[in-house]
Amino acid sequence: MLCPVIILVGTRVVAIFHDITSSNYYSGIIAEPPKSTNKYRYLVFFDDGYAQYVTHKNIFPVWETSLGRIWEDVPSESRDFVKKYLESYSERPMVKLQTGQIVKTEWKGKWWFARIVQVDASLV
Repeated sequence: MLCPVIILVGTRVVAIFHDITSSNYYSGIIAEPPKSTNKYRYLVFFDDGYAQYVTHKNIFPVWETSLGRIWEDVPSESRDFVKKYLESYSERPMVKLQTGQIVKTEWKGKWWFARIVQVDASLV
């Protein structure tokens, strides 16, 4: 169900991250608002580099932040990515990918061919 209050893209939050064995709260940033195409969940970029869709009830906004330069609150490893993402948000082209498709991707400084195993809205 869609909540009457929407947390804006770029808002610093603490949100639950579900792992295979546990669920814990971590800091992050809202990267995508809830909409029908993502099953009314928020996309959260967590400070440790992970990304996951999270329901509204599992997200808590952080009130003291670097206004206008929110990426300064993100760890240095992710700062440039978050800054560029937020500066180009809503104008970034979406790539449509499907399960089973082969793509070339960078991982740990090297380029790899990979097969898409699962697609969840903007996450592959």
